[in-house]
Amino acid sequence: MPTGVEEAGLVIATFPLLVCLIDDYHQGLDVISRWLKYKKTLKSLRRVLGGEQEMFQNACFNLFDAVFKDNGLTARKLIADPLAPFWEQPELEEKFKYKLGEKGWQIYEGIISEIQCILGELLTELAKHIPVNQSSSLYRRVSARLSFTFRPKEAALDKLHRLIDIFQNLIKNRRTEIDLSSSDLTKFRSFRNTAVGLSEAINLSLKCSCVAQHVANLRLGSQAEALRLLGDSGNGGSEDVLEVIFQFGSSEWRATAIKLQSSNGQCSYIENLCVRLQDLGATLQLHPEPCLGFVSRCTPNTDVCYCIEPVPYSEGRRQVISLHDLLSAQQRHSGFPLCFHERDRLKLAIILATSLLGLHSSPWMRDMWTSRDILFRPYLGDLDDEAILRPYISHSFPNSQQAPPCIAPPPMVRNAALYALGKVLIQLIENRPLIDGSDQDTTSIDPEQKHAVELEPTIYRKAGKTWAEVIRRCLYCEFDMGTTDSILDNDEFLCRVYGLVIQPLAKALEYMGEPI
Repeated sequence: MPTGVEEAGLVIATFPLLVCLIDDYHQGLDVISRWLKYKKTLKSLRRVLGGEQEMFQNACFNLFDAVFKDNGLTARKLIADPLAPFWEQPELEEKFKYKLGEKGWQIYEGIISEIQCILGELLTELAKHIPVNQSSSLYRRVSARLSFTFRPKEAALDKLHRLIDIFQNLIKNRRTEIDLSSSDLTKFRSFRNTAVGLSEAINLSLKCSCVAQHVANLRLGSQAEALRLLGDSGNGGSEDVLEVIFQFGSSEWRATAIKLQSSNGQCSYIENLCVRLQDLGATLQLHPEPCLGFVSRCTPNTDVCYCIEPVPYSEGRRQVISLHDLLSAQQRHSGFPLCFHERDRLKLAIILATSLLGLHSSPWMRDMWTSRDILFRPYLGDLDDEAILRPYISHSFPNSQQAPPCIAPPPMVRNAALYALGKVLIQLIENRPLIDGSDQDTTSIDPEQKHAVELEPTIYRKAGKTWAEVIRRCLYCEFDMGTTDSILDNDEFLCRVYGLVIQPLAKALEYMGEPI
């Protein structure tokens, strides 16, 4: 029994045979002027089959070229000789399976089998009429056979067209080659480990008895910095530098740059980070310090430490506002309505998606994060370009208090963090929150889910294909992987998210003339 790959070769070989038989019909009917209507039918059938043959071969060519990556050399060789022994190689089928994915391969086999069945039926019917003779009985026989053969087969031709159309779409949605090297993947993992370790180190170093809540605001980075992880492996240093602004109560702000180092160097161990940061405001102007000291997630003598350096802080940016509140207020500048330009939306979406890959399932970014977790620092109340492209995410350290409970995702949500990203992207497109204060559904696990599902089909019309596909993939986790594998700790899944979410957004930004 032929394999799925061999069946594709058989289909390619069957099309020319059908066309050849139709040509034989046409030649036999040339002497019969009264059968003009049947000659037209044959011409139409030939055009239909020729068109379907071209579409099928083009789809196969795209698939073969994606598998072998040799500028179409192997693809042209296979299509030129569809019955060659090369089609029978077992490793060829394995390559096709990987490229299409498990579900895609099953669909592929079903489509190819149905196409072959329809072509077989047409071939059998056409073969009944060969050879065509010019005897007196020919006319009655041809008349009867032609009306029997082609009129009932219109449905078969329609089905053939639909199957090949599905086949083309299947090939278009094949596994995308992800341009993410192992070293770049390591950077994501390293960044996450650094951020998680910093959270633990800060928590251990806050040993004060003050009643004020301690908040650390981690900057998610500018658009260029967000994509730094995706650049050449040789760019940048090996150290991860995190910008963190600490807040104590409602008025005390301290901006710092924190570096992960393999040794403490000349830094001293910070016994109490709360006291050290509050003393910083009184002593920094008199005695500038390049380093405040270091904190560690384990013991003071550990080989891995987080060196904390003070950085300049703008007094005009003491206020913070969440993305949710910004969308609710509908005001970006004093006296001007809120408006996210397309460039701003793309850049912010890239920052959020890249940050998600580096901070997922961590103390900084819980799985069911929302637009309330994304913070901006406006300048004197106005949300300027710098504020938009320098978002923050906060993490509270309530000392002995219990950590906030984890929010469970709604049923049928395969990846909560990506689902949350999809909802936030919808809000960027809509320029408003998914729900307002009067629209809360206290009986639902996620009140926003209903509105997100209703708005998702409208995104294509409002924002175009790229946004629609990215949001759909995030909401429904459409990455051609099983549920158990659809976690960001899985390297292959993370690469899929990078290739099918971040890359399309980056390309859209590039098309607008923005450098990546």
